[in-house]
Amino acid sequence: MRALFVTLLGASLVAGCTRDNQGGQCVPGAQQACACPGGGEGAQICKDDGSGYAACFGCAGDVDLTDDNRDLSAPPGSDLSAPPGSDLSAPPGSDLSAPPGSDLSVPPGSDLSVPLGSDLSVPQDFSTPSPDLLPAGCPKVMIVLDRSGSMDIALPNTTVTRLQASVAAITTAINNYDAHIPIGYTTFNSDGATCADGIDILDEPKLGNATSLNTHVAATVAGGSTNTGDAIAKIAADNNMGAGSYIILITDGEPNCQTNEPTASIIEISRAVGKGIKTYAVGIDPTDPSLVSNLNGFANAGQTPCKSGFCAGQSFYPASSQTALTRAVDLILNDITAKQPGGMCGSFACFPSGAACTGKTCCGSVGCVDLTSSATNCGSCGNTCASNACVNSKCTITDMAPPADMALNSLCQCASSCPGSKICVGTNCCLEDILTMTCNASSTCNPQTYP
Repeated sequence: MRALFVTLLGASLVAGCTRDNQGGQCVPGAQQACACPGGGEGAQICKDDGSGYAACFGCAGDVDLTDDNRDLSAPPGSDLSAPPGSDLSAPPGSDLSAPPGSDLSVPPGSDLSVPLGSDLSVPQDFSTPSPDLLPAGCPKVMIVLDRSGSMDIALPNTTVTRLQASVAAITTAINNYDAHIPIGYTTFNSDGATCADGIDILDEPKLGNATSLNTHVAATVAGGSTNTGDAIAKIAADNNMGAGSYIILITDGEPNCQTNEPTASIIEISRAVGKGIKTYAVGIDPTDPSLVSNLNGFANAGQTPCKSGFCAGQSFYPASSQTALTRAVDLILNDITAKQPGGMCGSFACFPSGAACTGKTCCGSVGCVDLTSSATNCGSCGNTCASNACVNSKCTITDMAPPADMALNSLCQCASSCPGSKICVGTNCCLEDILTMTCNASSTCNPQTYP
């Protein structure tokens, strides 16, 4: 019976092939018998497009596609390449091997996916901190330079002008501190119709900006009147400044643009403090008592009175020489950075090494200084301050040694302090290039200026 069915099936397939394959065509899906390699009979089906029969199947040795143990390896010589143009290669010379015995497995359930939109680019070089990466609370510093006409006056016994000395001091400070704290630069004078004219914020405070800062500092020229308070007001309104920032005001101390000076400038400094912006004052060649009073008013209103022996009891930082002016700006920046928490902008202790001071104090870019003998005017002093003077237990810079042909008056004995802003050098009350030639018992000095 089975033989008869196979015979009839075979006859039917042959008949179908003969009938529908005329001209090389067949009926799509039609099936016919075919001879298997090595003997036996299989079947083949007409292709969907009717162009002919597909390969013979059902022969002995064919792979059972339902068998999970089937061998799916490709025959030797099989081409398993990716489509033409695909570059799956690693760069020449790449070593992609893992050390022998390496376990490269991932724990079950590990999520190795990368979130959509992830930035896999190489991070920037952080050797110079970016302003956008400042620690929270890191202060910004705006150096504000008076460029009025009086800044063209020469310092005592020199041909160096107040402006030239300021430029040199600011340049040194920028080069020492630019990588540690964000520094900006503003100049001011009134050369227009109003006191608000002539105030230029040339650089906003940021780290690593020494090139631009030094270029603008070097190009500063003097002229016009002194609009100190208006400059402070403009900086306090700058969105790049803010609470925790500082202004370093460098001036010869005589604002004269507003009618109610110096009160107008002191009011603006106080208003800046109300916004969290404090002001340090550096006074250049402050010999006139009214200028001294103005400068003390600026520093006190700015809530940064000087407590260093360098200031000889003044609230502002006095500077009547190039050396003193450079030191003053340096000490202010050191004072600002020393107050900050660790991070890019502060806590480098004794600049520039970053080492902590033990039993010593930190004095700007000169580093750690012995508290008992400080020629750099930073800490308490004992019996000696090198070539400087000790005033109220503070070493104070003098640079006022008399000419070689002038001897100190040994009969002039100073008390513990000298009148006004004078300091005691040896047995004499002196104030920058001024030598006291005679004294009375109460140490009231009669100064005589050097010829």
